[in-house]
Amino acid sequence: MFALVGFAVDAAMIVTPVIGYVFQFLEVRRRKSSEGFSLFIPFILIVANLLRVWFFIGKPFAVALLLQSPVMIVAQLVLLHECVRHKVPTVVTGFWNWNDYANYIACLVGIAFASAVIFLPFLSVPWIVEGIGFLSVAVESTLGMPQLYRNYQAHSTTGFSLLLALAWLLGDGVKAVYFVARGAPVQFTVCASILFFVDILLLIQYLIYGNKEQPKKTINRESIVP
Repeated sequence: MFALVGFAVDAAMIVTPVIGYVFQFLEVRRRKSSEGFSLFIPFILIVANLLRVWFFIGKPFAVALLLQSPVMIVAQLVLLHECVRHKVPTVVTGFWNWNDYANYIACLVGIAFASAVIFLPFLSVPWIVEGIGFLSVAVESTLGMPQLYRNYQAHSTTGFSLLLALAWLLGDGVKAVYFVARGAPVQFTVCASILFFVDILLLIQYLIYGNKEQPKKTINRESIVP
């Protein structure tokens, strides 16, 4: 019985973190626009979960926490594709601001290859492995910050799903408790605690800014990079 409950909890930990992003996917599709949602959220999650895989190879932990990573990476790739599909084409102004989904994939493949070359040969060195774990935490703990800044700039939370924000708050709180109960590496607990604090700030923005529609951007076809 206890084994069955444990299996159910582990399965929930693998699947439930992506549920909030289903709401965000549907929000983008409903509005036919990704305006208001920071595309750096998929970037941060993909990179952080890639680093988590390297961390696991050097310092194995609960398999359920490992399986979270490929599930989350796939979910973010799907969400990113939908966001780019409904992104207003603009002149490329910097990193991670492209009009073609293939550019995002090429960037992620490059990051995956570079990180493998840099980290995999040294996974037998304990301090490097711990460093990878903390780097993964450092990256993931910034998850809500681009969205906080975007909301602040626009003085609006339009385009960012309230259900995603609530899922973050609930999920990060549950994850923090789960990590402590499972004796997960301290990196996981630190990350969940930081994310929980940022989640609260995002919900405060909802209370302050409400969900007012931003003026729709017009597409200047002459400014689109071919």
